[in-house]
Amino acid sequence: MSVYVIVVIEKVKDQNELAEYRRIGIPSLQKTNVKFRVRPGPVEVLEGAPVEGVVMLEFPTLEEAKEWYNSPVYQEALKHRRIGAECHALLVHGA
Repeated sequence: MSVYVIVVIEKVKDQNELAEYRRIGIPSLQKTNVKFRVRPGPVEVLEGAPVEGVVMLEFPTLEEAKEWYNSPVYQEALKHRRIGAECHALLVHGA
C-alpha cells in the first residue's frame, strides 16, 4: 500500500535556506521510487489558516518513506528547511 509524505508550508522565513534545502533534499530522492503528486505552487485554502505551499510525495511502502526521511542526506537538508520555513510534515497511508 502506498504511503504519502505531505509537507504543508505555513510560512516561508528564509528563501536562501529553502534553496539550500532543495539543493540537498531533491537529490536525496534519486535512489527512491518516489512519485511527486503535488509540487509547490499556488494553494487555494478552503478551510483553516492560510498556507504558502504543499508538497506530496508518494512512496510504495512505509519502510521506503521512513528510510528516505531518516537518511543522513535528507536529515542534513531538513536542517535548512526548518530554518527556512514553518511547516507541518505528515506521513499518511493511502486507501
